[in-house]
Amino acid sequence: MRTTLTPAEVPMPNRIAVVGSYNHDLVFSVDHLPHPGQTVSGDMQSHHGGKGFNQAIAAARLGAATQFIGSVGNDDAGDAAMEYAQATGMQWSVERSDRPTGTASVVVDQKGENQIVVAPGANATLRPSAIVTALDKNVSVVITQMETSKAAVEAVARWAQGQAISILNPAPVTSWLDAKLWSAFDILTPNEHELTEMLARTGYRAPDMNDPASVHAACRALNVEQVIVTLGRNGALLSQPDRFALLPAVQVRAIDTTGAGDCFNGALAAGLCRNMPIADCIALANRAAALSVTRNGAATSMPRLEELNA
Repeated sequence: MRTTLTPAEVPMPNRIAVVGSYNHDLVFSVDHLPHPGQTVSGDMQSHHGGKGFNQAIAAARLGAATQFIGSVGNDDAGDAAMEYAQATGMQWSVERSDRPTGTASVVVDQKGENQIVVAPGANATLRPSAIVTALDKNVSVVITQMETSKAAVEAVARWAQGQAISILNPAPVTSWLDAKLWSAFDILTPNEHELTEMLARTGYRAPDMNDPASVHAACRALNVEQVIVTLGRNGALLSQPDRFALLPAVQVRAIDTTGAGDCFNGALAAGLCRNMPIADCIALANRAAALSVTRNGAATSMPRLEELNA
């Protein structure tokens, strides 16, 4: 049976709301990623994850008052998610579903590269009406992704209009993502592959990712005020109507890149919540993401503010 969302506990001014997925991550460490038809051996660990949950943890660990809104199953994995969310100290509004908790199979090689397969389970049952009911009136930044449903993403965009800065992290790019939906958000944060997929739906050619001006021109075709393209080791490109800037990444030795994009998005939201200039928000996000890839896991790899300051 599905239960109602947990009510907000302690309203606080200038909050972040993250509406999205929770996944129980099964992470396999291998020498190399398997080719089609190939079986490889490795070690396995279990972690908390899901793009939405990772982003909420990232924002909360950087000191932002954070609300997570999602759905988990009435199963052991769902119970563990609820316990972990409460232990973080963030405000949580988690719906319980009769579908199993979302699960992700993550394969990571020695270079930190990964392959991921996700079974959304309860994430697909998150109701738009429940999202709107749960959203705290003091939220100033709201972020969502593509691991729930189109109706859920649309509900976030509608709620945020004139009320909060809205961020869409278009990951993964689903079959139902279209220009009408993504243009309802204030900020888009695709990576280079997601940007290329979105442009294909507009008929715009793929840009030269090594040419910032080409990437900027492509971003303008998406009809969104601000687009931030994450470029891995090459940093992140901020595209605005009349200007662009390439902000460099911090170079580190990556152990596990799982959740790096989520860390970036959570840190970006944390900066915006503090009314930092957008370029400073991206610099903060680049630093946080760089530190996250030096650790294993997704939610567990998100850095704390004191670690970044050090």
